[in-house]
Amino acid sequence: MPDAPDDRGRLEASAEASALAELALCENLSQTSGWAAKWSAELTRADAALLWAPDTVNPLFLCIGAYGGGTEKLLRRSAPRDEGFLHDLLRDKQPRTLDRIDFAGSNDPLLKNLPADMDTGLAFPLAAEGFPVGVLFLLFRKRPDTVEALTRVKGFVQHASPALARALRAERKTVGMLRAIERLTNLYDLSKSFGSTIDEGELTRLVAWKAVDMGTAEVCSLWLFDSRESEVVLAATAVNENYEVENAPDAVGASLVGDLLADQKIVRRNRIPETDPLSTESANYPVRSVLALPLLEDNVPVGALVMATPEDEELLQDLGRQAVRSLRNAREHEAEKKVEELDALLTVSREITATLDLDKVMTTIVNGTAPLIAYDRCAIAIMQRGKVRIGAVSGKAKLDRKDPRIQKLENLLQWIYFSGSDVAVTQEDDGRIVSERPETEEKFRAYFQESGFRSFYGLLLKDEEGKLGVL
Repeated sequence: MPDAPDDRGRLEASAEASALAELALCENLSQTSGWAAKWSAELTRADAALLWAPDTVNPLFLCIGAYGGGTEKLLRRSAPRDEGFLHDLLRDKQPRTLDRIDFAGSNDPLLKNLPADMDTGLAFPLAAEGFPVGVLFLLFRKRPDTVEALTRVKGFVQHASPALARALRAERKTVGMLRAIERLTNLYDLSKSFGSTIDEGELTRLVAWKAVDMGTAEVCSLWLFDSRESEVVLAATAVNENYEVENAPDAVGASLVGDLLADQKIVRRNRIPETDPLSTESANYPVRSVLALPLLEDNVPVGALVMATPEDEELLQDLGRQAVRSLRNAREHEAEKKVEELDALLTVSREITATLDLDKVMTTIVNGTAPLIAYDRCAIAIMQRGKVRIGAVSGKAKLDRKDPRIQKLENLLQWIYFSGSDVAVTQEDDGRIVSERPETEEKFRAYFQESGFRSFYGLLLKDEEGKLGVL
């Protein structure tokens, strides 16, 4: 026997009072969304309910509340707010009733994968203060009285919409604070990382790696503008280790960096067609989305960052500004190093040309090259009277030719002289000898063990008439 109208009214009033009492206990968006999904279903006698709300960062709606069997799997699913059924619903600002034929097998993000046993859906847009705050989607196994269901849900929405609006504002504030903290943390990390080196090669690799990591991109390329040649050159490419990137390209963005620096505007593109030049740059790595930032200093192009990502543009702009400053410092350091090297070469040249004393010339060479190359010992040997003899050793005013160490070094330089080519040998931490010439392995293993050195470079000294000696 159905409830009498008075009894039904009392039951509905009691249910509404219970709903409001439970709402008073909700402290955040998660609790409020769960409350809205549950009580919208209870009050309208729906078999299931889904609550969609705008994302705090991206132009999406997320399913943040679910009630009823088969709906849990739909939580956190997203739908673009400017496309499909959701776009039409927000535009029209009117509830919509859907039959099973409207959503069964649908590919629309808001409608696909709904529970298979549902017959009817009722979509209700929620608004507060003139702005959309959500979409309530009620599901029924049997077709309800649409007018009655709409009447009940309208009464519930009067309480749910303002509550959801308050929860969304609080969530945005919380997310904003967290993003501000994260941004400051990232900026500090960038400043510390970029300030750790002034070597341009190392810095370019670091910039690309930081960009691909912070942009949650798969691949990032750093391009630098060479003002002398008026061309853009690839400086570094980084692949994100957090993704399994198959067939990672050597670079991304070659087809757009020229226009990017000419226009000096950020480029952000998603859903790039397969026929687009950017997508076809690498045959085995089609680009689907890209974010490209010109790197500028006083409105003058320095380079560009190009990455396959849909992520945080603002953060990457901060990274770009830090990168420009660090690259400038690195280039200034490189220029200073070249000046120091030229000064050192000039000093050595002056001292060499200031005397005809061969011993003094050789002493100047082994000691004067220290500002150019970091080494522990430098020696020079020249061919004299049919024999290669050491002429000078760095840090020694006089040579003790009876010293066994000097004799072994002299024999080594003589072997290099008669071998006819330069020699580069290094001993790794595991004791392995690395050299382009296998026959040198045992010879230098013994020398490294006796001398304590770990690397050796021998350079033949020669002119157009032939070999002169070894440095």
